[in-house]
Amino acid sequence: MTTAPAIDERKHRDALDALLEPSVGAGRIYDYGTVPGADGNAGSLPPIYVLLTIERRYAPVSRNVGLASRSGWRVTTRYVGRTVDEARWAAMKITDALDGARLTVDDYVSTPVQHESTTAIELDEGRFAGLTVWTYAL
Repeated sequence: MTTAPAIDERKHRDALDALLEPSVGAGRIYDYGTVPGADGNAGSLPPIYVLLTIERRYAPVSRNVGLASRSGWRVTTRYVGRTVDEARWAAMKITDALDGARLTVDDYVSTPVQHESTTAIELDEGRFAGLTVWTYAL
């Protein structure tokens, strides 16, 4: 049992899309396995795109009541481009949109989104890609 809001990941995704699409551009944010031209999908591989994942993470339990009062969430953004500069452009657009932002998910307002870690951009299957991990709580 918990008092923390355990909200459907799809609602988190909707909130993140609404925040990221104006910066990165509509049609550039995908789930793994859905990128056009990749993984057997029809279409052409976009020049620049972002792979987004959302997962629930550990949140400490209150000692007084033995329940978690908040739900913790982790977002990964993998930015991909034909060049290092394109991947850097996407990384900066994501950072501008997410860093310190507050998400509204199912009428709950999150803590500010915080940077957790970054993996440097490097060559990955003929493209350049890097990864940034973000966290927040509801």
